[in-house]
Amino acid sequence: GGGSGDGGESPMAVQGSVVSLTAAQESRMVSPRPIVSLAALSDNLVGYSDGRRFTSPLQNRYLEEWGMVKKRLDERFAVALVDGCSGKAMSKVVKLPSKVEKSDWLVCNFMEIYTLINQLFLAVDRECTDKLCPIMTASPSIHYPWADEHGKSVNVSPRVYMEKLNDWIIGLETSLFPTQSSSKRSFIDTLSTVFRRMFRPFCHIYFSHWRFVQATGVVKYYKVIYSYAWHFSQEFKFLDKKAHATTLSPMESVTREVKDKKSWIL
Repeated sequence: GGGSGDGGESPMAVQGSVVSLTAAQESRMVSPRPIVSLAALSDNLVGYSDGRRFTSPLQNRYLEEWGMVKKRLDERFAVALVDGCSGKAMSKVVKLPSKVEKSDWLVCNFMEIYTLINQLFLAVDRECTDKLCPIMTASPSIHYPWADEHGKSVNVSPRVYMEKLNDWIIGLETSLFPTQSSSKRSFIDTLSTVFRRMFRPFCHIYFSHWRFVQATGVVKYYKVIYSYAWHFSQEFKFLDKKAHATTLSPMESVTREVKDKKSWIL
């Protein structure tokens, strides 16, 4: 299967937001549902996604084999939500618990973040159409092409990018779900590559759809999910400043935005 490219320099106009809301979305702006658990974070976003829930063939195996580890994560996340999802609280969420294998903890957090990012994208994709967003962009000069199986980089829309990203991740199942015979180094390298690419939807949403995200109320979910992914990547050093510059550069603006709100998240 193919992998996504590392981005390129392609000047283009900043895309505006349509910000056209359905009656249901407008009603949710008046009475947003509280985020009381990791499951609620995803469940509430389904309401902003016209009832669509992200699913992946990986989820069944994950829940069967890593259910007990997920329970530890769920408990920690609930505490962080009570604490207002401060940076300090979120940094505690991602730390490796005692008596839990590091590889198990990495798989668990990866699967939760992978699911949340996809559900977040579903909440904005009604305005992220192929016509409005023909290219996966993160700034006027940074875009993320997709590299096909022959290594050729092709510009695609964010919707197509997400489809290809998910197909690619599913194809990595044997590398992402390590066994006792797996190479730990290969597992970490694979996870690092996947994480770099999974941060790109955050960058695109911030660049092209921030007004929409704010107008609909999705912004609070975006910030919690981003904070979770950001703290996890920092804790386990999944992003390298030099190697991942085209991902990290636009992320700096996102991180500043999240930090600005009275340190509520980062």
